[in-house]
Amino acid sequence: MDAIVADFRRADAAHATLFEERGATLKRKIAALQASELNLSGVTTGVGVAITEPVPNYVLAAIGMKVVTPIAFSAAIEQGTDAPAAVLEQTLSTLSSGEAKLLVYNVQTSGPQSDAVLAAAKKAGIPAVPVSETLPPGFDYITWQRGVLATIAQALGH
Repeated sequence: MDAIVADFRRADAAHATLFEERGATLKRKIAALQASELNLSGVTTGVGVAITEPVPNYVLAAIGMKVVTPIAFSAAIEQGTDAPAAVLEQTLSTLSSGEAKLLVYNVQTSGPQSDAVLAAAKKAGIPAVPVSETLPPGFDYITWQRGVLATIAQALGH
């Protein structure tokens, strides 16, 4: 962050104070977001989570959740292909067995396999949290990520 602010100051010295203020504000907001992640991790560390795509992996790792779906499933969905039948069955099993306590899915993509996973979560009574891979209109990054954390906490009853 400091390097970016320094680059901006050099590029436009007339607005150096503005860059420094905005950089400091962003650092505070990021620190608050990290504190929220740490706070939530107290109840989410080790909790099994199913995913349809690797989109939420960073936030799930930050709050200590354990992705229980096969990597081959989320990789196939991310590539726009079908996962092998055995991999789909393993994924569905994480929901029906209760290994996954939450499903986090990419709301920007759908297909028969992703839809089957979402239906299996619903049938098993497992909360499903939608995430997107792009910043929703009208949001800044921090607000967007705080919303994801709040939705996960709410889905898990915290």
